[in-house]
Amino acid sequence: MLAERAFALRAAQATAAQDADLRPILETLRDRSLREIAMELTNRNIPTPRGGHPPRKFPGLDPIQFSYKIAACANELGADAIFVDAGGVGGCAEVGCAELH
Repeated sequence: MLAERAFALRAAQATAAQDADLRPILETLRDRSLREIAMELTNRNIPTPRGGHPPRKFPGLDPIQFSYKIAACANELGADAIFVDAGGVGGCAEVGCAELH
């Protein structure tokens, strides 16, 4: 348990340092949309601040197949959470993932 606390403390310190480095950059991007900010960070080769993985695309799958693909990726990556845009076609995937959970 003590080792887990030490790891958590180191992770929190690293995140705080990374946040401090990003603050001036994000201040210059304040008036942009989240998508534009993400694109700019990618263009500058700045890693995702708090983890994450690049998006994956799975064209041509029906919603059930897509839900299973999302679950397989989550297992592969050891994901703690999955964020699904439930608007438009994402709504079906959201329902499918909820049923798999």
